[in-house]
Amino acid sequence: MLPKGVFVNVRHPTAQERNPGADRQRVTARRFMGICVVAVAAYQLLPDGLWWETAGQFSVGLAAAVVVFASVRRQPRGMRWTWVCFAVGILLHASGHVAFAVSVTLTGGSGLDLWWLLLYPLVAAGALGVLRRHRRQRDLAAVVDSVIVATGTGVLCWVAVIAPAVGDESMSPGHRLVLMAYPVADILLIALVTRLLGQHDRDPAVRWITAALGFVLVCDLCWVVSGMVGIQLADSQPVYRAVQQLFLVAYCCMAVGSRYPVAGPSVQRVETQAGRGAWQGLLLTTASTLVAPLVLWGEASDGRVDHGRAIAVGCGLLFVLAAARIAVTLRELTRTADRLRDMARHDALTELPNRRAWNERFPWMLQDCLRTGATVSVALLDLDRFKEYNDTRGHQAGDDLLADTARVWRAELRAGDLLARYGGEEFVVLMVDADAGEAVRVLDRLRAVTPRGQSFSAGIATWDRYEEPHRLLHRADQALYQAKADGRDRAVVAAV
Repeated sequence: MLPKGVFVNVRHPTAQERNPGADRQRVTARRFMGICVVAVAAYQLLPDGLWWETAGQFSVGLAAAVVVFASVRRQPRGMRWTWVCFAVGILLHASGHVAFAVSVTLTGGSGLDLWWLLLYPLVAAGALGVLRRHRRQRDLAAVVDSVIVATGTGVLCWVAVIAPAVGDESMSPGHRLVLMAYPVADILLIALVTRLLGQHDRDPAVRWITAALGFVLVCDLCWVVSGMVGIQLADSQPVYRAVQQLFLVAYCCMAVGSRYPVAGPSVQRVETQAGRGAWQGLLLTTASTLVAPLVLWGEASDGRVDHGRAIAVGCGLLFVLAAARIAVTLRELTRTADRLRDMARHDALTELPNRRAWNERFPWMLQDCLRTGATVSVALLDLDRFKEYNDTRGHQAGDDLLADTARVWRAELRAGDLLARYGGEEFVVLMVDADAGEAVRVLDRLRAVTPRGQSFSAGIATWDRYEEPHRLLHRADQALYQAKADGRDRAVVAAV
């Protein structure tokens, strides 16, 4: 133990010293990002021709899949399967370009969308794995928000893409099924992206995964919008390649994200996420609930409502989901209020009721004893020479003494007695069915188990059934001062 008056300058370790590999990891990731930028930009400069484009797409996809596979060992054991899903999805999607080129060269047709569609369930499984690891507890509100966004998007997709494909009898059933599969897959990704954005996470891996899924959605949106307005992207090679580059960027984002281990949930992150992004989430869900009415208004403006039933179902689902979201919010507010109420009435160090709780419960307990006829005694206890103990052994030792004292005293008291921390090193005890003699015996038992060889002084006052609670406590306080004046380590009974 250092002598009094001697101070030691403690230097806290820097972030680099705490994690010596962090800087190297960031430098490696930045170099890899530079390579990705060059590779994606070079795709725009490739010569004309299907096989040149296929070679560029497959090369970037294969390289990204290899990087993700190689980075699997960096991930926590429970997260490795998620990155395998990402890698397999990228590899299959990139291989789909080769299969498409072979099919066009040999047969003049495609019909190989399954290669590309397999990307969606695989990356969805990986994203769910990431969410599962980051979920410290079930976040029902975020799930409902994701379903609201997906439902609103689903109404729009049904009216704009799915319903026209279902009703187009000029296409084969397989072609119609493929046209319906893409928007359904995009709705799934939208729900996952909404959920990932709701994390408000600073984990680099989660951010890169979210960015990758976002680029996939933007690319699909370009194809959907171009088809709706009758524009053929392939007619303009720069535009076509720019849209294809979005998928290449998604590959690279996934590869960069794999260089960072997915962190688990932290208490600080979960506590700070509650209020962050609340307004953004509210705006997003509000906009999603307005999609179905706006679609209905758009069709009604043309004088013909072709998808009334689908829109009605969507409106009904959104109404139910909005009500569920309100119910979840009310439940969370109730739980938070209960938790705050409990925190406001308990001492964090000793886990005993604090002075606020004592002031609330003390008059009610006296009224109960008045109704039942039970004798009540109140004792104020003060640890002797606690300041000296703190100064010589340190504040942590003082805190440990208070916590240990509260624990052993609480175990020694009788059922129905109330022990609270009154302030500092002072405690207060209300003893039911205890006259002055019984109160002294109870305090003697507490004195015998007081930890670390410490003692306490106490003042005892027995209620006369007439005096006010604060007067009863004042008499106990006066008796406590008398006990200290008489030499400490004793209990003094106040005169009636």
